[in-house]
Amino acid sequence: MVVESFLNRTRHFSELKKILGHPPNAHVFKTGVRFLPAIAEEFRITKRYLQSLSSIDPAVTWYFYTPVNEQLTKVGVRGLPGDTNQQEILAILQELDFPATYARRIPPHRERSGCLFFVQLEHLNEKELGRLYTVNELLNMPTVTVEVWRERGDPPNATDVSSLVTLLITATVSSGA
Repeated sequence: MVVESFLNRTRHFSELKKILGHPPNAHVFKTGVRFLPAIAEEFRITKRYLQSLSSIDPAVTWYFYTPVNEQLTKVGVRGLPGDTNQQEILAILQELDFPATYARRIPPHRERSGCLFFVQLEHLNEKELGRLYTVNELLNMPTVTVEVWRERGDPPNATDVSSLVTLLITATVSSGA
């Protein structure tokens, strides 16, 4: 967590020390402070303190990154019919003790057949994730595959495309075609 502007730093540190029971793990960063909470509970307490402080004093600006242990788990599910109800997917995963919170159908690409469902779950540890990836039957449909969700990359920019076209033209001319 980074607080860009943190006036009266010593007063706020003493307040956080009272709440946490120990001095906050923090370092001076430019004109502000970088908090490096050691555990998730310290992160949550510091975050709440900064939220309340910034609502009182708009000069306090801060941002943070979500700890890995709080990031949502995202997976792709292949092998189910395209008309499968998303609520049924959530229900069956919850029956299997997976904290599924959201599902939606992703239309297939032209070059691919079959349907893909995006499923979002609460954070899973490594053991739970391993168990999820071994699921091969959902809603009485065998050969279902649960896989890591891959975010779509950025589309190629014009420079990449023109370089590729130049490369292809050069390759075609040099091969004598």
